[in-house]
Order: sequence, then structure tokens, then C-alpha cells
Amino acid sequence: MQPLNKPADDDLDFSSLPPGPFATVAEMHMSRTPSPAREGDAERRAQGLYAAAVRAYETAPAGTCTFVCISDTHCKRTCHHLASTTFGSRLGRAECPTRTVSADGELTLPPGDVLLHAGDFCTHGTLAELESFAAWWHSQTAFCQRLLVPGNHDCALDAQYERETTEEKEELASSERLHGCGVHHHALSLLHRPYIGSFLLFDSGVTTTVAGFTVWGSPWQPAFWGAFNLPRGPQLAAKWAAIPGDTHVVVTHTPPEGQGDYVPRSRARPHVGCEALARELLHRVQPAVSVFGHVHEAAGVSVARCGSGRTTVFVNAASCDTHYDAVNPPIVFQLRRSAEGEAVVRVVGTDE
Repeated sequence: MQPLNKPADDDLDFSSLPPGPFATVAEMHMSRTPSPAREGDAERRAQGLYAAAVRAYETAPAGTCTFVCISDTHCKRTCHHLASTTFGSRLGRAECPTRTVSADGELTLPPGDVLLHAGDFCTHGTLAELESFAAWWHSQTAFCQRLLVPGNHDCALDAQYERETTEEKEELASSERLHGCGVHHHALSLLHRPYIGSFLLFDSGVTTTVAGFTVWGSPWQPAFWGAFNLPRGPQLAAKWAAIPGDTHVVVTHTPPEGQGDYVPRSRARPHVGCEALARELLHRVQPAVSVFGHVHEAAGVSVARCGSGRTTVFVNAASCDTHYDAVNPPIVFQLRRSAEGEAVVRVVGTDE
């Protein structure tokens, strides 16, 4: 499978593909000062993918649920290649009937039914960052549902996170004075608001209101830095063993080992994903799609064949590159049911 470098009118049906290498989209952004040519290619690609996502959503047959996936946004609001007033003015209403552009020219997310965020919406994990994100998150009312899991940078949501600095301890005390509870409980109340379609997934699931697909999410990761860390082994395995076997979409912050988890500079363990999660996904759960982030340099889409012969699509939806620049556009996929009742995946903008 080729990298996601241009949109296609006929999107890829992953059910016919053998397992393949990960299709990275981050490689052109490894330099801190990319060339104008590379920047131009990236902008055209991002804008082409956006247009393809609009077309796919507007022409989706009945019974299709469209998911828009982002992760590792780190206080950014959109891919900067989609924040151009020039791009906004080029897309006429006939070509892009659902687009909206804010007063400052920032293009909104592609249209869809469900917005998925796989964690790390904060950078330092402060309550102020979380409150700012929550205001933006709840403004995305074009989506029927908004589902997210926290990541290791979203420290305010982890009750077990050890606050070490004076600033962090003062924030904790201030939250208790202002809200009558600690940072953790206040942070939860900011994001988990089912009555307006916002679900914070902590080892829990939800059924989509469009087409009735099941989504399950969890924030845990192999011990690294920040929040939601567990040691590799039985503790993490127990978390993944709780994933229901009939789940269509699994959302985690960590990648499963071997899919969207390659870190070239990590010589001791270049594949940093969770091996226990990979076992559960490929041999027991076998979901249609696995969505995650965490590893910025491996953003993109891949596919692997499960033990039964079914395929799972793996989506590393990291928006930021290794320099924390928001260079990767959202990844959009659609689910529908076959005549036999099986979930069929279509990833928008991929090609062979």
C-alpha cells in the first residue's frame, strides 16, 4: 500500500489487501525547516484529502457512518495546511457545501457523523489547557457524537498522576477551592457530557447513533511519561482483555505493537506499541478499525490480517509531527454493513 499522498475518487477497499507495511505520512515533515516544494506538496495533499472527505460524506449511502479521526493535537485546532484563507475561498459551495470558515480563516474539520480523538489534546496537561480544549471540543456540534480517550499528556484527567512541581500543586489546590473537587473530577465533568453527545471513554464503550456501530476506548499505555502509564505485562493485558469481542472500533492512545508504532531513533525497541493490545486485537476482538496516536512519526493507515482471516484497519491519527507542528490532516473512514452483516471499511483518500 502506498503512502497517503493524494486523494482518490475510488477509495481503497482494505478487505482485498494482504498485510502490508505501514503507510507513513509524516516522513516529509521530519525537517524543522522543510523546503517550499515539500510544504506545497503537503498543503495540496491535505486540501485534496479534505475535498475527498466532503465528497465521501455527501455521497455516502444510507446506513453509512463517517468517522473523522484526530489525535495528538497538543493544543492545536487544525492541521495548519487547512488553515488558509486562500484555501477557504477556493472551495466554492458547489464543491464543498458543508464547509465553514471562521473569522480568522481557520477551516473546520471535515464533515462526519462521529469525531474521534485518540488523546494528547493537551501539551503540559494543565487544567487551563483542558478547559480551552473542552470549549473547542463542544463547539464541534456538526458531529452527532464526539468520542475521545485521554493520552499521556492529559495529566489532569488521571487521578493517579503525581503532581510534582509547585505550579501543579497550586493548580490542584485552586481547583479544589473553585469547584469543590480536585482537578481530576472537574476535568472529567468538562469533557464527559453524554447529554450533548460528548463521551470520554475510560475502559468503556458507546454505540453510534448513526448505523449502530460499537466503539470502545481506553487511555492506558506501556509506561513512558506523564499520565495513564502501566507496566508491560499482566496489568496492561487485563485492560485489553476487557474489550468486548463484538467491538467494531477500538480507540486507544497507544498503538498496538507493529502497527503505526515505529520510532527509528529508538534502537533498543523501535516498535514501541503494546504487544498485549496487538494480541487481543488480532486474535480475539478483530475489530474493523483500531484508532490511536502517541507515535507522531508514524501517522497514517495500515492493514493487517487477523487470525480468522478477517482484516483490521489501523489508523494512527496523530495530527502533530515530532516538532509538535500540526501538519497531518484528519483521517476519515466510513463503516457500513455488508449483506452478511459484516462491517465494511472505506478509508477516504487512499489509493493503491
